[in-house]
Amino acid sequence: MGHNLNLKLLEPLFAGLPELLTAPQIEERVQIDRKTVYAKAKRGELPYVRIGRHIRFPKRQVVIWLAQNTYIPPRIARLYSVEASSGETDGRSAPLMI
Repeated sequence: MGHNLNLKLLEPLFAGLPELLTAPQIEERVQIDRKTVYAKAKRGELPYVRIGRHIRFPKRQVVIWLAQNTYIPPRIARLYSVEASSGETDGRSAPLMI
């Protein structure tokens, strides 16, 4: 399964926020420590933009990153009628990797 369903489910999580997010904004929405947010950016796992000495995270890239690292079981995906009918699921599960 692609990550289109995940995008659809995750985009509202960041609705109303600016296009460039701070680590505390991500921390609040995703419930992971801001140190983890910065560590993932430092390791190249989470896209970011440096503006002077400030680090900001493009909202769309954060949503894509979350979508790519989120597993939704096929039986749940079928409830949303997105991609489930296209036969793209391969039956394998993947861990939630945040």
